Amino acid sequence: MNEKLTKDNKDSIKKQFQAALADGIEESDLVYAAEKGKSKLEAIAINVRGKFEEMIKILSVMISMLSDYKNGTYREIPVGSVAAVVIAVLYFINPFDVIPDIVPGVGYADDAFIVLLALKLVQTDLDAYEKWKASLT
Repeated sequence: MNEKLTKDNKDSIKKQFQAALADGIEESDLVYAAEKGKSKLEAIAINVRGKFEEMIKILSVMISMLSDYKNGTYREIPVGSVAAVVIAVLYFINPFDVIPDIVPGVGYADDAFIVLLALKLVQTDLDAYEKWKASLT
């Protein structure tokens, strides 16, 4: 019998997936993602236009959150969500991904897919982070 996927079921599956991700993430991965992600983002942000601009905006928030998490200034996020963001940022900075970044027009398509997949998992947590960040100013 097909059981309809409820919000509670989706949340449970999401938490289980995030926990599984968190098991393989170490602090050095977090530090590397925060530092290298920021420098790659700055290097390509000027050249990225159109459909990948949204990916740049999302990555900017993700990397900012990782930096604040790494520095201990923001810890109101589940470790599974941190892991999902770390994996997305590590994929973004990896030059040897499914579609090499140097391929004109589509080089960032796979990066965008991974970033959007991670965003789907952590949207609520990133929204909370953005509210927190905005409250500081």
